[in-house]
Amino acid sequence: MKISTQAVKEQLIALTERDESELEAKAAVIDSAVSFVEKLVKTESEDDMPRLIMLAAARANYSLALLNRDESGISSFTAGDVSFTKSASDMVDSARAFYESTLGESTDIIRENGFVFRTV
Repeated sequence: MKISTQAVKEQLIALTERDESELEAKAAVIDSAVSFVEKLVKTESEDDMPRLIMLAAARANYSLALLNRDESGISSFTAGDVSFTKSASDMVDSARAFYESTLGESTDIIRENGFVFRTV
């Protein structure tokens, strides 16, 4: 089943407030996430496409957070007397938690991504 890379980009923009130019620069990361999820798909139902797009976006977001961890140590926002600061490691932890949650919610439409010894 083919997952739309453009749909994954749009989902990432909506979820993370990243801009399109940043995502264009990291297109290989998104392509990799889409390819990874496509290989796991065990269903051919179009009804599952929104969940597959979300899973690919969550995986791409986690990969992007790992890449950005070294590039940006702290992200902050100030508006008047209110300020908000979040470290890159917090962003990685959040992205990982979201990816793992999305992966767990998708077990009915994807194959297990693991190695198991059945018998010798």
